[in-house]
Amino acid sequence: MPRVVTAFLLVVALVLGGVLAFRAFAKPLGGTTVDARPLVPVEQLVADDGKPARLSDSNGQTRLVFFGFTRCPDVCPTTMGVLARAYEALNEQQRQQLKVVLITVDPQFDTPPQLRSYLDKFDKDFVGLTGAPSALEATRKGFYIYSVPSGPGAFTHGDAVAVLDRTGRMRRVYSQDEVSGGVLTADLPRLASGRY
Repeated sequence: MPRVVTAFLLVVALVLGGVLAFRAFAKPLGGTTVDARPLVPVEQLVADDGKPARLSDSNGQTRLVFFGFTRCPDVCPTTMGVLARAYEALNEQQRQQLKVVLITVDPQFDTPPQLRSYLDKFDKDFVGLTGAPSALEATRKGFYIYSVPSGPGAFTHGDAVAVLDRTGRMRRVYSQDEVSGGVLTADLPRLASGRY
């Protein structure tokens, strides 16, 4: 009997040691942690299928939220391309737990069909949101994202990617350097699994 107890205690010690070692040496997530964990704005927007949508309706999924516009010549298609490649590298279960959302800063041009057509070039699972200018402005402010016209059909806007948890709270923000540098891509499997 003492051998059984000793063996059991040894197994428990090894398991606990392994867990502690993993936690001590696991690479921390990139991005910036949002300690306050604010809830996302609840403004009613319009999805790329023409139906009403709210960011607060998470369907139990982690969401990556990016603000941009379909006529953007540089950072928007680059960001969406990085997100598409990272999303495609996930396994099926992880993809089901994650939603990539593009919210337009150009509602005059980016109609639901325009958003859908644009996003289909990256991934058919991605979702585009537009809406009334006042609702989009309130949503941007909730994410601390700026957007100002910078010429005909052009905008200067914040280019970070926000991570929303499954309860609709902002948990982490990745800068454009972290997105283009592969930090978000490396973190995506853990984020999709709900580890923020």
